[in-house]
Amino acid sequence: WQTAILCPTEILAEQHFTSFSDWFESLGIKVSLLTGSTKAKDKALLIRELAEGNIDILIGTHAIFQQRIKFKNLGLSDDLILLLSELGYKEPTKIQSLSIPLALMGRDILGCAQTGTGKTASFVLPIIEILNNQKSKARMPRSLILTPTRELAEQISIYFKKILKNNKLNFCLLIGGTALTDQDKLLNKGVDILIATPGRLIDHINRGNILFNAVSYTHLTLPTKRIV
Repeated sequence: WQTAILCPTEILAEQHFTSFSDWFESLGIKVSLLTGSTKAKDKALLIRELAEGNIDILIGTHAIFQQRIKFKNLGLSDDLILLLSELGYKEPTKIQSLSIPLALMGRDILGCAQTGTGKTASFVLPIIEILNNQKSKARMPRSLILTPTRELAEQISIYFKKILKNNKLNFCLLIGGTALTDQDKLLNKGVDILIATPGRLIDHINRGNILFNAVSYTHLTLPTKRIV
């Protein structure tokens, strides 16, 4: 499949499937549902269709990776697994076990989970794994993380600082309240991971400070409440 929509519960997955399947299929997009309640016969057929590339969007739950309960099973490098162990990580949470393998495969993911379930690690770890063996270029970040608020951007940057211990990758935080010239200097040195709020990112785009040619991984963090 090309895109996966991962949900924390079967009810939510079924609601998404019911809401979107007819519309997607009217556009010629094949959509399938895979949960723990999927019948064995239907699951076998679905797996065969997946292997043959006949499904465009897969909507599912933990049933997709129900056997993946250790970080070593998620496709992460030994160095990263060792670091996670040193930081006190024991087993991946549901959102991590769902999203990390798909992200490492280069799939598009729409994930939702409660606060405190490890959503940040679920996208930070694949970014590090994917970018580790490449080199950054001036004004050309290789990964973009866009957040709606300055506070959330700062939280993500703190996590990156912790997880990038002894790693050659670097990141740049673009938020208001910090001089544009200081951020310019960081961008000119070459940045692997760009963490930004929309307003400050637009400021730098208008100044011609950023090129997106090298971006291979984009993460959008949505607010938990709609702001009218």
